[in-house]
Amino acid sequence: MASRYPDSRIPIVFSGSAGADDLILVEGDLPAPDIGTIVRIGSTSHSLRAQRCACCTSRGALENAFIHLFLDRARGGKPYFQRVFVIGSVGFEDAVRSVVSTDIVVRSRYRLSESTEVYSR
Repeated sequence: MASRYPDSRIPIVFSGSAGADDLILVEGDLPAPDIGTIVRIGSTSHSLRAQRCACCTSRGALENAFIHLFLDRARGGKPYFQRVFVIGSVGFEDAVRSVVSTDIVVRSRYRLSESTEVYSR
C-alpha cells in the first residue's frame, strides 16, 4: 500500500544534469559544473567510511558531511538546495549509496534517486 504522504527527504542523484538549486557533491578535484553550490569531499581512498559498526564507533567523514550539509541548509549556512547531485568515481558513488542505505540519520534526511529531473526556480 502506497503512502499518501510525499517523501520529503532530499533526493541524491548520480546522473543527468545539475540544476541551479542543486548541491553538487564532488569527489576530490574532479571537474564540477558552473551551476549550483559546489561542495568537495576527499576521495574514498582516504577512508570516508568508518570500518566498524555504527553503534561502536563515531560516524565517518561522509556520514558527517551529509549531516552537516543538512544542518547548514536548515540554518541558512548554505543556499537552500533541492537535491544533491554526486560527481565522483564508482567507488565514491558506492560509498554514498552505502551511507544513505545504512546510516539511520542520513537515511532520515536523504533518499537515493536515479531521477534525472532538474529542479530550478
